[in-house]
Amino acid sequence: MLRKRFDLPFFKKFKGSDSKDIPRVAKNLHKREKPVFWFFAIIFLIVLITLVLQIHRDNLILRPSYGGSFSEGIVGRPSFINPVLAVSETDSTLTQLIYSGLLRPLPNGSLETDLASSYQISEDGLTYTVFLKKDLIFHDKEQVSADDVIFTINKVRDPVLKSPLRASWDGVTVEKIDEYTVSFTLEQEYALFPENLTLGILPQHIWKEFTTDDFLNNAFNTSPIGSGPYKISKVRRNNSGVAESYNLSSFDKFALGKPFIDTLHILFYPDQESLLLGYERGEISAVGGVPPLWFKERSEVYESVHFPLARIFAVFLNHNDRQIFTNRETRVALNRATDKERIVENVLGGFGEILFGPLPENEIGSTEDRILGKEEAKNILIENGWEINEDGIFEKKTKNSKEVFAFSMATANVPELKAVAEELKKDWEAIGADIELNIFGVGDLNQDVIRPRDYHTLLFGEVTGRNPDL
Repeated sequence: MLRKRFDLPFFKKFKGSDSKDIPRVAKNLHKREKPVFWFFAIIFLIVLITLVLQIHRDNLILRPSYGGSFSEGIVGRPSFINPVLAVSETDSTLTQLIYSGLLRPLPNGSLETDLASSYQISEDGLTYTVFLKKDLIFHDKEQVSADDVIFTINKVRDPVLKSPLRASWDGVTVEKIDEYTVSFTLEQEYALFPENLTLGILPQHIWKEFTTDDFLNNAFNTSPIGSGPYKISKVRRNNSGVAESYNLSSFDKFALGKPFIDTLHILFYPDQESLLLGYERGEISAVGGVPPLWFKERSEVYESVHFPLARIFAVFLNHNDRQIFTNRETRVALNRATDKERIVENVLGGFGEILFGPLPENEIGSTEDRILGKEEAKNILIENGWEINEDGIFEKKTKNSKEVFAFSMATANVPELKAVAEELKKDWEAIGADIELNIFGVGDLNQDVIRPRDYHTLLFGEVTGRNPDL
C-alpha cells in the first residue's frame, strides 16, 4: 500500500523556537501551510481563554459593596413605629429597620445576637442571662444599657397600653444584674423564649417622662429613635401632616455593622390599587405581596421573586361578641362549607396552599378537619338542634332565648381580601347563615376594629413566623 507523504516544514521550523519567532514563522509559511497554522493557533487561543475563564469562575468571590439606594412601597400610613405598639405591617416593617433587639431573626429561621453579645440558659431552663455589647448607642448617640431593656419590657407588660406582645411576657421576671447584664426568670420552662428577645429596645431617656396617654399619642411614634440598622433622615408629609414617605439612612454604629444599602425610600399608599399604580409609574423600585391575578397579566413585563411566606389568612371568630361561636357545631359548619379550592384558584390565581387547621401542615402542633361539603355542614347544625326559619336562616331555640345564625365579617379594603369575603359570604349563606360584610381601610381596621376587638368575625392575615405557639 502506498501513501503520499506530506511534509509540513513549519513544524520543523517552529520546533524549539522562542515564542518571539512565531510571527516570523507565520510570515515565512507557504500559502498552503498558513491555513493549517492559523487553524491550530485559533484552537490554542480558544482553549487558553476557556481555561482562564474557568479558573476565574472557580476562584471568584462575590463581595457586596456599600452605597446606593432602594425604594419600596407599602400600603397604609405609619401610626406606631414602636416595638411595644406596632400592629400593622407598615409599623412592623419600619420598626424592624429602626430598632434593634437583644437578638435578631435571620431569614433561615435562626437567631443571631444583636444588642446582646451572648446569653446563657440555666440548667433548669428557667433563667436566661443576657450580656449586652458595650459602647452601643442609639441614633441620638446616647448609650444603650440594661435600663433600656427593662424599661421596654415593663412598657410591654403595661395593661393600659394593650401591647400585642404582652401575653409573651406574662410570668417573666426581668432583673438588672449590672449596666450591661439582664436576667430573665420564667415560671416554667419555655424553649421558644429566645424569640421574645427579638423585641426592639426603646431608649429610656426619651420615653421615661411620658405618661401612658402621652406614650400612645406621642410624636416619637412616627419619628422614632432606635439603635437599628437605619435611622430616619427625612419625613415628607402632606398638607394635613400625614406622612407620605420616609427616607432612612444607614446607621454606622449598628451593632451588626453598617448596612450595605445607604438609603431606603419608603413610600406609603392608601390602598393596593394606588401602590401598584405607583409601581407602574416608576415611583418605587419594588413592591411586595402583589395580587396574583395582577402579576399573571404582567409576568412577562416585570421581574419577580417567589418564596413561601410564614403567614396564614383566616377568619377569626370573636365568641365574646357573638355567643353563637361558643357552640362548636357553628365553627365546624362554617369550616366545612368553605370551598377553599375555589378561593385559591379564583382569587389567588393558584398562589396559595389550602389549610385545614390554624397552622401550616409542616408546623409543630398543626391540626386539621378535612371533611368538606355544604350538606355535611347543614347536617351538623341540624344534629345539634338548629332549624331553618321562614327566612331560610338557621336558628336555635332554648328555654330562655333564641340564637340566630347571623353575624358580620370585617376585613380590609384590599382586593384579595374583599374577593375572599364575597366568596365566604356566598358559601356560608348557602348553608343558612346571614352574613353582613364590613370593609375598612387598613389603618381604620387596625385601630378601630382589631385593637379594641370590635368585630363578630375578622378576615385577616396572621404571621406565624418561627414560633408555632398560638
